[in-house]
Amino acid sequence: MSEPLILSASSVGTFLRCGYQWYAAYVLRIKSPPSVKQVLGIAAHDAVELNYRQKVETHLDLPVTEVIDSFSDSYDRQVVDVDDPDEDPGKAKDSGVGLVRLYHTEVAPPIQPEYVEQEVKFAIDGQPWSGYIDLATTDKAIRDTKTTGRTPSDTTQYSIAMTGYALGYRHMTGAKEADVVLDFLIRTKTPKYLPVSSNGPINDAAIATFADVVHDVALSIEAGRFLPNGLYSQACSWCGFTKICPALKASRSFALGTTSERD
Repeated sequence: MSEPLILSASSVGTFLRCGYQWYAAYVLRIKSPPSVKQVLGIAAHDAVELNYRQKVETHLDLPVTEVIDSFSDSYDRQVVDVDDPDEDPGKAKDSGVGLVRLYHTEVAPPIQPEYVEQEVKFAIDGQPWSGYIDLATTDKAIRDTKTTGRTPSDTTQYSIAMTGYALGYRHMTGAKEADVVLDFLIRTKTPKYLPVSSNGPINDAAIATFADVVHDVALSIEAGRFLPNGLYSQACSWCGFTKICPALKASRSFALGTTSERD
């Protein structure tokens, strides 16, 4: 690759889900159309960020109506370009309002932010890494807000991101994080909140795993190995590159071929 390879949590996560998805996004630079749930997540993130940015100085939360207005404006601005047959945009927006209200009234009040959307850069075994810490608190906790349609049963998929946040925080401050927390906002009929904590600083085993995964992903990218494993990770069910994916086209042709033989 002509440019130095800089990895991030989203980049590595994409590559692990599907190498071809990474190739389409980061090499071909094709923009994948967002889904309603992605727009909702971005808008909720924007609203949370708006409150915490001013809270660094004021130590006070904004009125809940102002935060909900921020969510609504961000959502409306983005959703007009979305074509998503699986979601009703109006109902999704209503669920987003409920999630933002829940977060602002139950989660935000005791939190005092120190850093908000703080960029961090470091190297792990010589491999450059870049990312943004959504929120670091004055009591040295790192927090990230996630919106989801169901209660997560397995959060190991977030371990790379959580470790990256911790290492970035250590590099930036020279101090060890006290905790890393994923704040899940769950779009059930009644909005739910679920915090998932590392229960202390990220341990050495997690850091070693992080280094190994980053190393292996970097080697594969540099070698041009972009395995289309979305068929096995089930990323094809929501991927925005299905129309151009050669592996998916081949699998469909094979399925049609086997069907015609049986007939």
